[in-house]
Amino acid sequence: MGDSVITETSSGFIGVSNIKPTAKLSVSASTGSELRFDAGAAAITPVLSVISQPTNATQGGASVLAAGAGGAGFVFSDNLPFGIVKDTKANVVSNNLGNGTILAVVTPNGYLGIGTTNPQSPLDVNGNINITTRVAGVVTAQTGVILGEGGPNRVLVATTGRVKVRVDANRYPIHIGDLLVTSGTPGMAMKSQPFRVHGKIMHRPGTIIGKALESLSSGEGTILVLVSLQ
Repeated sequence: MGDSVITETSSGFIGVSNIKPTAKLSVSASTGSELRFDAGAAAITPVLSVISQPTNATQGGASVLAAGAGGAGFVFSDNLPFGIVKDTKANVVSNNLGNGTILAVVTPNGYLGIGTTNPQSPLDVNGNINITTRVAGVVTAQTGVILGEGGPNRVLVATTGRVKVRVDANRYPIHIGDLLVTSGTPGMAMKSQPFRVHGKIMHRPGTIIGKALESLSSGEGTILVLVSLQ
């Protein structure tokens, strides 16, 4: 567009301070930073990308905000951690960043740190954590000893001993000896993931169903579990 800082290519790409745009809209604040708006997968997903050092595949971070027919998501590059930071509005408006407080960090290996920038486990919390504990036992059709009286609206609940339990290993493979907790699927257990609180690795007391006596590498199934509520 003449001597303007705006460039339009024959492919319909528009660049602001970028003479070679590769997206529908590309804005370069400097040689090391770029904002892109483009169509993503199948050309139906709007994608907003913020990229540091766009010509370098390993240096600088990149993040994408996207939405599509299957949902929306936020993606960050796997070479640097992603942080959630709070700062004053004045600093945000004036782009005076770098002095805020980091509230949470997700590292490239998938570890989430809350109150810490260097998580050492899948969930690392530097502070207090509250978890609802509602595990009472495992519903079963076979028990060794029955206490109480049966009835049409009552079920047998095992609170200790070896019991067959439905488990979900889609997220985490289950090995013999793993501790199990309730999963997001009602009536199914999953492998417990330890977290770090005040520097100590632990499984949250009151959530443990028992210990796996059999393995399940993936999918859903039924395994033998030593039920011992903890």
